[in-house]
Amino acid sequence: MQIPNTPVTVLFADVVGSTRIYDQIGDEAASTLIGGVLRQVTEVAGQAGGQRMKNIGDCVMLQFTGTPAAFLAAKGIIAAVNRVESMADVTFRVGLQVGTVVRDDGDFFGDTVNVVAHITKLATPGGIVLSDAVYALLPPPLQAEVRPLGRITLKGRKDPDPAI
Repeated sequence: MQIPNTPVTVLFADVVGSTRIYDQIGDEAASTLIGGVLRQVTEVAGQAGGQRMKNIGDCVMLQFTGTPAAFLAAKGIIAAVNRVESMADVTFRVGLQVGTVVRDDGDFFGDTVNVVAHITKLATPGGIVLSDAVYALLPPPLQAEVRPLGRITLKGRKDPDPAI
């Protein structure tokens, strides 16, 4: 799926409050609901040129060769999920990071994956957080849509995280 050392933009889309959803509507209904929404997220990403890398519980990891496409897909994911009518509110938080990934036995590893997983947790429900590297690759009209959050430090990294 990935050519070694070729940068990709990685998008994490994580369901906010899935524990609450499972508690509210039960395991079977919640699993069906969240699974359906994750498939919809993958479809929206696919329309923007994204490919599903893997699902991780209530989160989907996608890759894009174009950073602007990944940013537009993130916005599309949030908009599409907001239109879903269901018995429980489903909201996503999204993170974006660009860099190389290591594929090993169908799984994905590396600093890019670690950073995007961490910065996704910083997004508010319905929000998108992206790194400085992603921001730098966006054209000015898309950069104008971004509000800087400031520098953060990720546990285990020697340098501050590139999140804006």
